[in-house]
Amino acid sequence: MPDVNTASSSSYEYFDDPLVLSQSDQPTMSLVISLFGGHDFLGWRREVLMALTSKNKDCFVDGTLVKPPKTNKKYSQWICCDFMVRQWILNSLVPSIKDSLKYVNSTKELWFELIERYDQASALEVYQLKKKLEGISQDNSSLVDYNGKMKNLWETLDGLDPIPLCSCGKIEQCTCSLLKKIIDRVNTAKLIQFLMGLNRGYDTVRSQILSMDPLPSIKKALGFLQKIERQKQITESVHTITEASAYASYKVPDHKKNVGYSGKADGSLVNSDKYCDHYEKKGHTKATYFGLNRCPHCNKFGHNPLNCFVIKGFPNDKGKGKSKVTNFKSGASANTVNTSSKNTANVADVIN
Repeated sequence: MPDVNTASSSSYEYFDDPLVLSQSDQPTMSLVISLFGGHDFLGWRREVLMALTSKNKDCFVDGTLVKPPKTNKKYSQWICCDFMVRQWILNSLVPSIKDSLKYVNSTKELWFELIERYDQASALEVYQLKKKLEGISQDNSSLVDYNGKMKNLWETLDGLDPIPLCSCGKIEQCTCSLLKKIIDRVNTAKLIQFLMGLNRGYDTVRSQILSMDPLPSIKKALGFLQKIERQKQITESVHTITEASAYASYKVPDHKKNVGYSGKADGSLVNSDKYCDHYEKKGHTKATYFGLNRCPHCNKFGHNPLNCFVIKGFPNDKGKGKSKVTNFKSGASANTVNTSSKNTANVADVIN
């Protein structure tokens, strides 16, 4: 039979006994990650109670497990567990608070000392929480993040300023459901506060929710709003894809999508299959570059026989009006015809 003070992982029959300590229970451990330093006692107390309840040791802090007499065979077990739980709580406090409480005589005394010191909700704390709730809004947050912020503040405020409970027992005999009406009124106020902080993009949905009778819970309203949020995300995604497709189509028009062509930075097209050995650039060849070759028919630079005006005829019979133009490659003088910008563009298209 295993020792009652040390239970192995397979000793499930001792789990319900609060006087059992496992091998992982050490006096140096802490129950929380962040040590309590005098602020947010409500949150710290909740974490400590959750940790103690998971170990079946919460009965030591509320005094439900009474200290047995010295003649009882479980007296030493109780003393051992009480010291262990007390040390866990002390290790969850900052050194300054821990030093002022290390001489208490029991876990119950330590716990109630902490409550008397820090569990007095001041009007200032309640005011600060309500001020935060009034100023909070969704902004750029998602609905889940926004609801999480609101819920955290609501739960903290409910802990500091809870709904008063009936101590005479008469509320159980009430036939008008007064307590339910009070809770429903509080939940309605929270719903309205939640809707007030939503972005303007939810104005229509907000009006629809407020027009419902009866008003839905915050959970149902959040589920309805999340559907609208997903629809907006899908619509924005489709719109972005459409814009990207339109932009891509604009950069490379259909009538210029020739095989072997790619777009330049300025939006024009070059023939990427051709390469000029002279300039070491793509887009043309040395044999077709008009700056290096002359027309074999008229013996002039700047064009090929396909665009020779002597063969094809001068535009608008203006062949008689000629002017001297210096050739930019050889430096020799060559006679050329003054043409319009339209004809010059046609030549460049054929060459390229």
